[in-house]
Parts: sequence; structure tokens; C-alpha cells
Amino acid sequence: LLAAYDERGVEVSFDEVVATAAAVGWPIVRRMTFKSVTELIAVARALPQTEEGFVLRFANGLRLKVKGDEYKRIHALISGLTPLNMWEAMAAGNDLQAIRRDLPEEFWPDFDAIIACLEAELAALIKTNRFLSRGGTVSILC
Repeated sequence: LLAAYDERGVEVSFDEVVATAAAVGWPIVRRMTFKSVTELIAVARALPQTEEGFVLRFANGLRLKVKGDEYKRIHALISGLTPLNMWEAMAAGNDLQAIRRDLPEEFWPDFDAIIACLEAELAALIKTNRFLSRGGTVSILC
């Protein structure tokens, strides 16, 4: 739990957030202090992929997220899990299994389905000589 609001929509104190989390059995965010923004960013950059980052709360209630490099990298991979991006990875000779390993496990079935479809389309194009290696376009139906 990061925050809580009363019935008027006013944010409650952190102590009340702790009490609310305990009452409903939810975990509470850790509060951390940094000496500088530079230190905060250095720590965020080094976070493992299992930790998203930090939420900075300013006195006026405004919040700002600072996400870790690994978290951003993994989410870029997830966002890039499209037939077009995987086709481009195949065409570039990228290591598809390395891409798959970097994805969270719950996305492996999607990855496998996209790659299987692309490989089947490619095999069909090659078999029928409709694959143009230079200057042409190929429509993929995945």
C-alpha cells in the first residue's frame, strides 16, 4: 500500500496508511531516505528487474516515479513483443532464445506463438518462391 485517502478524498498520514495496511493485511511500501537525487537515481538504476523503482512524494502531494533500468528494459521487451518486431529480430539474425529468456515467464506462450506463426509464414513463402530478398515487401498474417 502506497497511500490512502479518507472519505473526503484527503490523503491520510503515513501512520494511518500503516494502520490501514495492517487492518486489511496488505504489505506497505518501504520508506527510504537518500542524501541526494544523484544517489536516488544511482540506486534506482541498480535495482533488479523484480523491483520497479521509487515513488517520490512532494509536500503538495504530487508524486513522481523513478524506475529502475532493468525494469524499464524488461517492459520495453514486453512492449516490443509484436509480430513486426519479432520479424525484424529474425531478419537481423538476433538470438530469439535470448529474447525469450529475458521476457517474464508469463509472456513465453505469446512469444512462442508469434515465432511459430512467423516461421510457418516464412517457410511457406520460401516454398512458393514468393519471398523477395531485395527491394520487395512481404505480408505476414500473424
